[in-house]
Amino acid sequence: MNPNNTNLARRLLHTVFCITILSTLSFIAHAQLGSGWVQYSPTKKIHLDNEDGLQTFNWTSYKSVCSPICADYSYASSTETETFRLLDNRTNRSEIRLQNEYSSGSRQFEGYVTFYSPLNDESLMQIFGSTSGATQLMIRGYAASGGSIRGGGQTLATNVYGKEVRVNVIHLQENAGNKIVIYINGVKKAEIADNESVTNYHKYGNYGTLTTDEAVVKWRRVRHFRDGRAPSAAAVTARAETVPADESPASGYNIRVYPNPVAGKQAVIRYTLPKPASVRIAMYNINGQVEEIVNRQQQAGEQTVYWNTANKPAGTYITRITIGSETMSVKVTVKR
Repeated sequence: MNPNNTNLARRLLHTVFCITILSTLSFIAHAQLGSGWVQYSPTKKIHLDNEDGLQTFNWTSYKSVCSPICADYSYASSTETETFRLLDNRTNRSEIRLQNEYSSGSRQFEGYVTFYSPLNDESLMQIFGSTSGATQLMIRGYAASGGSIRGGGQTLATNVYGKEVRVNVIHLQENAGNKIVIYINGVKKAEIADNESVTNYHKYGNYGTLTTDEAVVKWRRVRHFRDGRAPSAAAVTARAETVPADESPASGYNIRVYPNPVAGKQAVIRYTLPKPASVRIAMYNINGQVEEIVNRQQQAGEQTVYWNTANKPAGTYITRITIGSETMSVKVTVKR
């Protein structure tokens, strides 16, 4: 065979293999948390506020209020991204209101949120309906700590301005478990009791009195599930997780974590930066405790980082790698 043809065939096979692996990882990364869930698609309404108060619209890919515009909503089908903008203090709301009322059973909300400086003290997601107020749960974004997320009385994430964060909220009504559980990037961060027999529904977007020049929130690939079970306490609660045992390539950065499982004193994390970028690498255990390994600007080229596992208990850990505005996760197992 012509050597050129042989090389071409090898390149084609390699490309097909990479596409297959990445497609598999993408599919796995989008699975909901827990088991037994059924995906459903509730009707959406757009909620925007103007000088006359709340305005409700049937869903469309773009809607705005005020002249000039003070708030708008847009949807990009190519990336499944919804953008919610508050542009001045004539408004305090750009949200999606789901018509998914429920008073029993279980529901799960999942989405990937990004918000940007100078946003401060704006609601990102709500479980609406309460005996003591308007909402049973509100997850909010703040300017503190480089952009932070709070909900359920806890700080859920910090240093997230401009960084995509995966949010899963599982609500088990009184007959299904009596609690609300919040997960950030697959890690359980908060749990609160649900002792209110009310009808609830979900809202997400950008809501609150504007205290900055503007506030912009993006939600990507929002999904809704019902009638499932939350992960057990012993389950690993992160998801980009079923990967090849010895090496774990991800995205265009050729990320590898090996050996995997780790039986020795260290794991190697390798990745390639096509250009200089801000890199943060953190390890999460099943209790949500974090060990930061890298948080700095790095030059283009192949990078190598070592994670000391000498004193780590056996179990499953999640490597969360943020390069620029992209975040990826890889499961690592430590054996003893």
